[in-house]
Amino acid sequence: MGHAAVVASLCAQIAQERAARLAARVGLRRLVEELKTEAGTTLEMWFQTRKRSVADVRKAANRVLSERRLGVRRFLSDHRSRRSKAARVLRTALGRQTSERTIAVSSTLDRYRSERRRTSRATRQAAAEYREALRSSSNARLMAFSQDRVLAVGSWSKLASAFARTAKPPAAKKPSPIKSQPPQPNHVDDDTETHTQRVLEFIGNHPEGIVLVDMEAELGLPRIRVGNITRDLSKRGLVRKEDRFYYPAERQPQERNEAH
Repeated sequence: MGHAAVVASLCAQIAQERAARLAARVGLRRLVEELKTEAGTTLEMWFQTRKRSVADVRKAANRVLSERRLGVRRFLSDHRSRRSKAARVLRTALGRQTSERTIAVSSTLDRYRSERRRTSRATRQAAAEYREALRSSSNARLMAFSQDRVLAVGSWSKLASAFARTAKPPAAKKPSPIKSQPPQPNHVDDDTETHTQRVLEFIGNHPEGIVLVDMEAELGLPRIRVGNITRDLSKRGLVRKEDRFYYPAERQPQERNEAH
């Protein structure tokens, strides 16, 4: 039996008991009215038989009142007994359902905690495997990049050396005293000669002018190294500097304003 059925049964019993009490009150009132009527009749007869009537009336009233009191007490006792029994049944049912709900909730929480721990372990293991794979892949790529870089540096060095042996210095349109100084490649090593050739070619590819920051970003050389190379090229007359910009030696000053 569910909670709703138990509560409905109790409400029905209480309603029946209330109706019974109301009916008892109505009957009692009717009886009192009858007694009053009887009393009136008895009073009329009292003048004739006062002593006998008074005794009879008292006995009858006491008997009726005793019976009514006994009936009311019995009814109240039965009502209390039924109410206590229904309350015990309701408390038992509620306690049983509460225990069942508590056990179900505890079981659900235990399953959730176990699943969460299992998922956490799996996630941590997958993350560790992914990090290890990523580390291995990164190391392999870095190693391959280092090898390619070493090969590229060697190839560039060979190409720059061959180009330096075969290329002629560019002829200037307007000779200047600075250009008359012959270059001294014997005082620099192969790497310096290679970087110098790269800087010279880069400036030659930008007739509109270029600054040190752009050369540093494009060539991948430190700014101090680029500054030393451009200063040496400027002294040798291979490049020309105006403000912060470097131009090929054959570029005229007015071309900068036209380019901008």
